[in-house]
Amino acid sequence: MGGIGKTTMAKALYDHIYHNFEAYCFMPNIKANKDTFQLLIDILQELGYAGKITNIVKGEEVLRHFFCTKKVLIILDDVRSQKQLDDILPIDLDFTNGSRIVMTSRNWNDLRNNVKQEGKFDVPYLDNNNAMELFEKYVANNQSESKEEFGLITSQIVKACGGLPLSLKVLGSYLRKETDLKIWQQALKKLQQAHSLDGRQNDEQLWGILRISFDELAEEEQSMFLDIVCFFCTNNNHSNMMTKATALRIWDDEKCSPELTLSTLVNMSLVQIASNGLFVVHDQLRDMGRMISNKEYKGSRWNVEAKKLTPQFLKVQMLDHNYILNHMC
Repeated sequence: MGGIGKTTMAKALYDHIYHNFEAYCFMPNIKANKDTFQLLIDILQELGYAGKITNIVKGEEVLRHFFCTKKVLIILDDVRSQKQLDDILPIDLDFTNGSRIVMTSRNWNDLRNNVKQEGKFDVPYLDNNNAMELFEKYVANNQSESKEEFGLITSQIVKACGGLPLSLKVLGSYLRKETDLKIWQQALKKLQQAHSLDGRQNDEQLWGILRISFDELAEEEQSMFLDIVCFFCTNNNHSNMMTKATALRIWDDEKCSPELTLSTLVNMSLVQIASNGLFVVHDQLRDMGRMISNKEYKGSRWNVEAKKLTPQFLKVQMLDHNYILNHMC
């Protein structure tokens, strides 16, 4: 998911191992480069090629030569398109001499043609100790260590961030050197309800980044995601018994495959399926989804202010009314 630290880890990996390679390059934020030909030229230049590239075929030929004659490291950060990879990476690159390509993405589907399953790494959330350390690094508030009430609210904020580095960084920076306990309490409440922190940079850093994945979804994928965060995820007290199998039966539609739609949400790290078949969604994604439902879908699924399901949920045709009556009302 966004904000989990993919770019940070990729850059740290690059800094740690690049000296073991003969040619190397780190290409950040390649989603912003829509011209794959130019991206290929940039990669070759970073690897040390000084000649002129006139077309993609020539560029791929040069890239093959690098892999045949040198030990190469390439890191491609924030891949957003399988086609982009197909256009710049020949399928017959030689990795026998220890060359490596590392790619980060929000969507496994954009990498699976180029990366074997054993080469996939899902970035985990921070544990509580590391989360607390990261938050305190950014907040730099000495009083939070000396006052009992600040220690309590700090623990609550770190817990609410759910081990997401982005949230810890944004909240820590927002509260940096802030000594008013009420502002800390208000920040926690805003985080839990996906409200604006200050209407400026902090909001763009946090909710803007988290929302990118949602905005990239197709309409039916957005609808399913909102159903999950409002009704079905395990961290929702109203629906702790809904399983994937039951939900798929509810979503059954002749026009589209709910299995395929759900697979997209899982591959984009928006939803996880627990071993018992229940849905799991990160707290920030859950709260963001509920706020979207409340503001942009007129609260058809969830009333954020009241923190409860709205009466309108009974009108959503895809839901199993018996399940709702037994478990939600």
